[in-house]
Parts: sequence; C-alpha cells; structure tokens
Amino acid sequence: MAGISSLFLALVASVNSTSVRGSSAALGRGGVQVLMLTTNTPLSQLRVEGFEKQADELSPGFTSALKLQQGVNFKDFASAVELVEQQKLVPLDLHQQNNARVMSVLDRGDGAVACALGHMAMWQRALAHS
Repeated sequence: MAGISSLFLALVASVNSTSVRGSSAALGRGGVQVLMLTTNTPLSQLRVEGFEKQADELSPGFTSALKLQQGVNFKDFASAVELVEQQKLVPLDLHQQNNARVMSVLDRGDGAVACALGHMAMWQRALAHS
C-alpha cells in the first residue's frame, strides 16, 4: 500500500502546498472533492476500506471529502462490445459508441473500456460540481 500513501500525500500537497494538515482543512470546506472509482466487487471494497483507513491516519477527516464513483465491472458483461452497448453509467453518442467498439476490439480482456467509462463518469461528476 505504499503507492496509496504516495498518491494521497501528492494529492493533499497539491491542495495546499504549505502543509499536509492545512490541506485536510481545505478539503472540509467543500472547495475540493476527492473521487475514487470503485466497482461492485469484494476486492474493490477492500481497496476503498484500505484507502480510507490510511488516508484518515495521515490526515484525520480526509475521508469526509471522499466520494465514491460506482463504475462498471467488465466481468458483468459477455464481451467489451456488450459492455459498450448495455452499460448505463455514461450516455454515449454514436461517435463515442463507435470509438468504444474499436477500443473493445483492442481490449485484451483487462477492462480498459470499463475503466475509460468510469473515468469519464468521474470527469462528468467533477464538472457538475465546479
């Protein structure tokens, strides 16, 4: 979990470059939202719990700013094409659907299309918040 610590410290430092403690206070004022992409799997739940525990140890109150973005689990679909056609997370126009289908052909079964959809949902959520 050393990677989580590094990511968390970089995030907190970017919020307020003067101090890590000052950053958690800035998070509580609503000016910053922290989104974490997750899915409906036990492993994802463990990752969320681990991140929350470590984040609160490093900066108490940090997880109050944490918002979970439910993504899509590519294993819930028979193929990446089915994922593109049946997912309800992000509305896709025809051009985006065609691009996702092309991407799905290149997908090696590692969930790249599902990750892209989850990140797109997070960007939309962040834009709606700003």
